[in-house]
Amino acid sequence: MVKERIAYRICPKCARAVPLESKETFCSNDGEKLLESCPSCQNPIISPYTRFCSNCGTELRSK
Repeated sequence: MVKERIAYRICPKCARAVPLESKETFCSNDGEKLLESCPSCQNPIISPYTRFCSNCGTELRSK
């Protein structure tokens, strides 16, 4: 049995995460556009707790 990976969108400002299938594109907390993937390498976000890209190390939160 292969478990399907869940991908997330994450807010670069407050780190709120929603499943990619939710269709939300903006954060309901602060209006920021949610990231679907790493802005540097386009790797999908596979953890709702991520702060850095697991592929290239780019920080996903804005300062």
